[in-house]
This record gives sequence, structure tokens and C-alpha cells, in this order.
Amino acid sequence: MLFRSVYENTTVLTQNASYVMPSVGLINSLTAAVNDKHLGEVVLLGSIALHGVSPANMFAGMLQEVINGFETVGLTKESRELAKEVILGLER
Repeated sequence: MLFRSVYENTTVLTQNASYVMPSVGLINSLTAAVNDKHLGEVVLLGSIALHGVSPANMFAGMLQEVINGFETVGLTKESRELAKEVILGLER
């Protein structure tokens, strides 16, 4: 596998100590899958990237990559639903 863990937190990036960044390998893999328009890979990598991370601790750039990736491979409805779910999760 191109990445050892889904999220890395090797440095303190914000005041929130639980804030984590997605691994570079995951981001690169997702970007390549989106560029090649590999639907299955985009869905799988997007799911891995967002699994187990609360909306409050989610790296917004990763969410943007997943949503844009879904739209690029034709999953427009799903990308909008995902965005809504994250927004609703932030309000809880």
C-alpha cells in the first residue's frame, strides 16, 4: 500500500490538538484516481479518507478533494449529500 496510515499528526498544526492531516500517500492516490477517472478507486479512497474522522476534526482540504473527486467521476448527487452530512455533523 502506498500509505502507512490514513492520518498523520507529526506536528501541531492548529490550536486543536486532535486536528490531523491525511497522509500524503492517501492524497496522492486519491488525486491520481480522480485524474484517471477511476470511479471505484475514488469511492474507496474517499471512504478511507473520511472514515472515523468527525466533521469538527476533518481536514477541509481532504473533504474538498473527496467531494470534487466524486463530482469528477459523475457522483454529483453523492458529493452534495456528503457535503450536507458534514455540515449537519458540524452543527451537532
